Amino acid sequence: MKDAYINFELQDFIFDEAFTGWALGHDLVNDEQWEQWMSKHPGQRQKVLHARNIIRSLRFDPGRQLPAEAVAQFINEEKIREQEERKIRKTFNRGRLLAIAACLCLIGSFAALYYHADLAFWKTGLVIENTTNTSRLVVLPDSSTVILRPGSSIEFPERFAPQRRIVSLNGTAFFEVTRNPKSPFHIVSGEMETIVKGTSFLIDAPETSKQFSVTVSTGEVEVRKGGRFRESSSQGHVELFPNQQVRFSREGGTFETRSLEHSSPLSGAQARQLFSFKDSPVSEILNKLSEVYEIPINYNPQTVSACRLSVSLQEDSLLDKLSIICKTIDATFTAEDGRIVIIGKGCN
Repeated sequence: MKDAYINFELQDFIFDEAFTGWALGHDLVNDEQWEQWMSKHPGQRQKVLHARNIIRSLRFDPGRQLPAEAVAQFINEEKIREQEERKIRKTFNRGRLLAIAACLCLIGSFAALYYHADLAFWKTGLVIENTTNTSRLVVLPDSSTVILRPGSSIEFPERFAPQRRIVSLNGTAFFEVTRNPKSPFHIVSGEMETIVKGTSFLIDAPETSKQFSVTVSTGEVEVRKGGRFRESSSQGHVELFPNQQVRFSREGGTFETRSLEHSSPLSGAQARQLFSFKDSPVSEILNKLSEVYEIPINYNPQTVSACRLSVSLQEDSLLDKLSIICKTIDATFTAEDGRIVIIGKGCN
């Protein structure tokens, strides 16, 4: 590893040929080395992850050289943005906040001109890592939900671009994507890219694993090759339907598709059986949601002890299920620290 990486800024990583090669998946050997390096230099972790995901989302080609003037302008605008952000943190001045927004828009225009992609939206990317031993709920800007498993991380922008929604996943997570046919949802995981318009599925893609997998619960999913396999002459993508799974080899760039022996609890007959309730205690319904989605749902048992509900929830997303329950019992819910918290007055 280069000693200079210790002092690298975001743009330095983006334009470093060795780093770009790793980010695009041309060198699997370096995965473990980079993880060790980030552990030794935690202050650089977010820059490394941010730069890697920008490169992947832009389909950046390390062999293509940008004009020197363009590179200089990019670096200068990035420095201006960082300087303005420091001022904002010190003064909280509204005028300077507007200047930051204008600067980000300028950077976005520049990126679109040279890359034809969503760099402006990655500039405000958020990285969430689940360092706990339980699954964590993450609500994305479009109200899609992610159940992030322990040891996993996800990066996404503060707001999605109009033409497509892009996130990056390292690890394992269950997605329920808000349907929007005009804005496909992309999940980048190493050399694998998953594309949907609105569905639910599980991705298992730890950065250190030699094999990734995607398992579909509802809807349709397309899984594509990325990174060094993008231009491969072999099968470039597969389409999956409910209760199907694909395994992707990171060594050979090959797909293996199979049907599941047991249906997902969120699809078909399984969902109808699990989420059809008749005069059931609300506590029982909430506990069932917590069990199936594998996330904590906190509520006061005494408050809901008298609440009962007859409802069918198999066609609804997690957030819609919770909304229906809470409206019925005159309660509200929030997502706090990766868990659901329900507050209400109870039932008479």
